[in-house]
This record gives sequence, C-alpha cells and structure tokens, in this order.
Amino acid sequence: MGSEYGDFQARFQYYPNGLLETKRALSVHPSGEICDYDHTYWFVYDSDLHVIQQNDTYYGDWIRLNKETRGFSEDSLLLTRQNDPYNDSATLITYGYDEQGHRVSALTQKRYNGVWENQKLVQYHFNPYGCLTLAEIKTWQENGWINANRAVYELDEMGYPSMITFEKWDGEAWVNGVWQADFYLYNEDHLKQQNDLLYSYKGNINKIELSYTTTDNPRIHI
Repeated sequence: MGSEYGDFQARFQYYPNGLLETKRALSVHPSGEICDYDHTYWFVYDSDLHVIQQNDTYYGDWIRLNKETRGFSEDSLLLTRQNDPYNDSATLITYGYDEQGHRVSALTQKRYNGVWENQKLVQYHFNPYGCLTLAEIKTWQENGWINANRAVYELDEMGYPSMITFEKWDGEAWVNGVWQADFYLYNEDHLKQQNDLLYSYKGNINKIELSYTTTDNPRIHI
C-alpha cells in the first residue's frame, strides 16, 4: 500500500476463532526491505465477543501510545470507554440509557494528577416513537454544567432526519453563530440518496453535497 507518507505493509493476525488479534503497519524501504516503523493494535475480547480492550503501540512493546478499555452491560450496551495515553491524561466516557435502550447521556471526564474532572456532558432526547430529536452539549465550568452547543433534528413523516441544525449558546439564547446544517434526501425505500451540508466558515456559507448509489447488495454503497 502507499500513502503521501510513503509505502507500507499491513499485517493482520487472528485468534483461532477468527477474531482479529492484531493489526500492524510496517513501513517499506524503496529497496523492498521492511523498515523499523511498527504501529500495532492489539485487541482483547470478553465472553460475548465485545472488544473490551484495544492497545495502540509504537515499535511493538517499546512505547504504548494508548490503551482503550470498554465496559458493557449484560444487554451488550456500551457503558464506559477509558483511554489511557502514555502521558497519564486519561479520558473516561460514561454512557447512560433509558428503559428502551436509547443512549440518553454521555459524560466525559479527564484525569489530572490522579483526579477525575468533569469536561463535557451530551444529553440525547427522543420523541415517543424513539426517534432522536435533540442532542445537547454542556461543558463543566465553576462547579456547574453550562450550555455549549446543540443539534436539532427535524424528522420526515417516516421519522428519519430531514434536516439537522447545529447551534451554539451565546449566554442567553441558542443562535446560529458558527453553525452548520445537514439536509437529507431518501429514495422510495428510504435509503439515503443525498446529504447536503451547509456550514459557515469565516463569514461565508459553504456547501458540501454527498450522493449515494445503492447496488443490488445492500451492504455496498458507492
């Protein structure tokens, strides 16, 4: 394989049950020799085949860049994700769910000198039919949660997002300061056909249009 950073080889190793154990990136010298760059991901699973730990290392075991540990409920819901980089500034995300299994919150905390401090709280709101209608982001300031940003979902008659608007809190109200909006179009089978993204950058309104083509195999999209 090749990239703007040079050629490299990817190697994969599997457990006897077929689950991925490691994946590695090895740089390739122009002469064809494998160089000493070695970036390796190690995966650990629980009895329900969830990835409960992912170790990211550089030069094999010489330097551990990051370790991600995940915790799941008996219903296979992701409860926690903890990232432990080499510099000890760990991040912990704790997820909350309602009785229907909808994720209603995500609390982010960082560890400084052994103490966990609140950073960000995302709260998700659903309509009676279980469709996401609002996602609010709050930041921790002076021992309290302060509004920061939110995403407002407008749904079509089938309950699919037709537009998502991103706003920020100016201290008194929600405003379209630095904002963006996503517009979605679907075909008769309600498969996504187009996603138009409008966003503001340095005072100008910009647009990105993503189009989707569905093949006979529903798992393949172009």
